[in-house]
Amino acid sequence: MTAHGGYWSPRHKPLTLLPELLSLIFSHLPQSQLHTILLVNSYFYSVATPVLYKAPSFTQRNSLYLFAESLCSSIRGKCNGRLVKRLYVGEFWAQGGVGDEVLAMILRTVPMLEEISLIGCRRLTDKSMSLLGICCPRLSSINLEGCELSFRTLHEIAYHCRVLKTLNLRGCQSLPGMALIVFGKVASLEHINLTDCRWLSADQTTQDLQKLTKLQTLELINCSAVDDVFLQALISPANPLDISLISNPSIGFPQLTHLYLSGNADIHDSGLCPFLTVHPTIQDLSLACTSITDTSLKHIAATLSKLSALEVSFCPHITAVGIRHVIRKCPRLIVIGLKSCDKIDSDAFPELTDNLHDRDVQLNYLWYEDLEKIRRHEQELRHIVDWAESQNRRMAI
Repeated sequence: MTAHGGYWSPRHKPLTLLPELLSLIFSHLPQSQLHTILLVNSYFYSVATPVLYKAPSFTQRNSLYLFAESLCSSIRGKCNGRLVKRLYVGEFWAQGGVGDEVLAMILRTVPMLEEISLIGCRRLTDKSMSLLGICCPRLSSINLEGCELSFRTLHEIAYHCRVLKTLNLRGCQSLPGMALIVFGKVASLEHINLTDCRWLSADQTTQDLQKLTKLQTLELINCSAVDDVFLQALISPANPLDISLISNPSIGFPQLTHLYLSGNADIHDSGLCPFLTVHPTIQDLSLACTSITDTSLKHIAATLSKLSALEVSFCPHITAVGIRHVIRKCPRLIVIGLKSCDKIDSDAFPELTDNLHDRDVQLNYLWYEDLEKIRRHEQELRHIVDWAESQNRRMAI
């Protein structure tokens, strides 16, 4: 039957959705259903194929190998390889042992690849990982967390991937202290993760990081070399006599918004405060397990007006006085981490007594509702104090 009550005939063409709309619908379907959609008709096949290959997922142990073979076995497979934009090889495949042969097969057929994740793939060597830059120059995000890569791989990535924005080297321990020197001319790099890297040094690493002027996210969690000297070196000119400083005198990272320094116990007020002064754009700050005091908290309150998240758990020297100062001066703040701070407990915020009844005995976080309640309470107290002072002045007259 047609919409007008008549019977269907070849003259009545079925409604055909636009390919853009179908593609949006298909993007929300699991991969198993996309395989079924390919069999409906040629139109669905043409629309679903780019969606299927854009970000393939691998749920079985042999699916990655079958995927690599399919890309290399035929002309159609090689054409489909150009549709691949994101490739994630997670910890499941790391345990299965993804080797150089499989990765090399895939990289040679996906020249349009933009994002790749090889977390924990310790069997990979330069034989395949050096192809990341050579075969996939459009890469904008590379996650090599836990990989045993060498300086050669980083050199190929930096030389060929000129649009690279995100680089994750967390836990990569086999690199030299000058590993980041090759990224000095990669002007697009915005996010870098160096967590758990033991090869960092205040002499070499800081000079290389200074060249990343567009950096927005800097992760230096649990790095033994990150201390007051390291932070001071980041904001000090590597060569004061460099004539390039005359035309570009700025220091630090003008666009830095996310800074993570947790786990570095050698960071004190003397190193942190000057660094924060140079970076007033920071919005997310993590300082857990550092040696800061209320001096740093007051400096944060005076400097970081755009701060939205603060993590100071396991900081034994801070007090509720400093936390209240941050809450009062940072209106955009929505969460503070306070787990296991020796000098701060639930009694430090009596205005939150009702809110804390449903939580653990220890105060781990102050959420947006808590912060707003503290701000309102302090505002009411200020009004009372102002009223009392005005009354005293009247009586004195």
